[in-house]
Amino acid sequence: MFVLKHFLRDTMHARRAPHLSSIAKIERALREKSEALERAQRELRIEASIDRVRTVALTMRAPTEILTVCTTLYSELRSLGFEDLRNAMVNIHHDDRGVFQDYDYSGTVGPSLTTVPYDDGHPAVAKYLQQVRKGADAFAEFAISVQEMEHWREFRRRTGQADDPALNEGAALYYYFYSIESGSIGISKFSVASPGQLELLRRFRNVFDFAYRRYMDLSIVEAHLRESQIEAAMERVRARAMAMHSSTDLAAATAVIFTELRKLGIEPVRCGVVLLSKDSREARAFTTSAAAGNDSLALVGSFQLSGHPSFEEQYRSWVRQENYFTTIGGEALRSRYELLRAGLPVPYLPPEQGDHEEHGYFFSFTEGQLYVWSQERYLPEALAILDRFKAIIALTFRRYLDL
Repeated sequence: MFVLKHFLRDTMHARRAPHLSSIAKIERALREKSEALERAQRELRIEASIDRVRTVALTMRAPTEILTVCTTLYSELRSLGFEDLRNAMVNIHHDDRGVFQDYDYSGTVGPSLTTVPYDDGHPAVAKYLQQVRKGADAFAEFAISVQEMEHWREFRRRTGQADDPALNEGAALYYYFYSIESGSIGISKFSVASPGQLELLRRFRNVFDFAYRRYMDLSIVEAHLRESQIEAAMERVRARAMAMHSSTDLAAATAVIFTELRKLGIEPVRCGVVLLSKDSREARAFTTSAAAGNDSLALVGSFQLSGHPSFEEQYRSWVRQENYFTTIGGEALRSRYELLRAGLPVPYLPPEQGDHEEHGYFFSFTEGQLYVWSQERYLPEALAILDRFKAIIALTFRRYLDL
């Protein structure tokens, strides 16, 4: 009986084994098909995301619309599982000016455009530039640790980037970039990117290649337009100088300079020209100052280039026929204004409290200096325009001396 029971049990198992094996095979096949379907569906989502970025690039009509590409890229990466994404960005390098333009979109700040100097001095910028410029398919990455975050926030403030409250959360930040012909496309995350995420970013880089070529075409047109604007502004200043009939017309010529600079996006607090002599420290100033609203105020007067370190250095730079750039704040700025107002009716004084600073730019020529004071630090492009205006100002003063 015992033998019979075992025989029957073994017989039943033998009959059931092929059946169980078939079920396992079916389940495995279904699982593989399900996984393949999920992969196919994800690939379709990826392709749809890439196509949306491509569509934005195709409709771009001006370089600033790269911000729209960044906004779309950020949204699409988030939808594809980049949960710790802080921002998406495109950097365009301008070697002739020593800067790159950072087109940026973050979930907390929104779109922003910042011009960052190559030589700012932050080691992360130097590392990024070294890595991303190695070749057409270069990759760059760096991390900002929790301990380095305050220095990084200071760098962002110094270069005019929008303050991002997400950087105050006490987490490290990881940056990743793929190169394009003369720049890069990248992201930053609050966690380390996976190999799959980096591969996905690389695919978006390939799509952006067309957008970048389109950007370059638009940039060439924009550069020609900008040069035409500068030449037209210089011609208006030149025409005003040549139309002078007496020294009293110098103030009006200075007002034209002020107006043309503002049209070119160079917003001065005050600008003008000073007539200088090696026989005396007296400066004869013809100045236009910003007034209420968009108005301007013409100022004429004389003051001594002495009694303040910036006055002393301004005069020495003119004697050497060198340009002089300075940044002054606090009590030093206020004391300069007080000395200046002894001979020139400047309409206001800087505040006594706070971290108010002003940036002064003095361009020397034989008879004096063109100068501009600004609350914003000027980048190389603006300085190059001012240097070109200096030649026109020199003509103005020579005509003044003739008259």
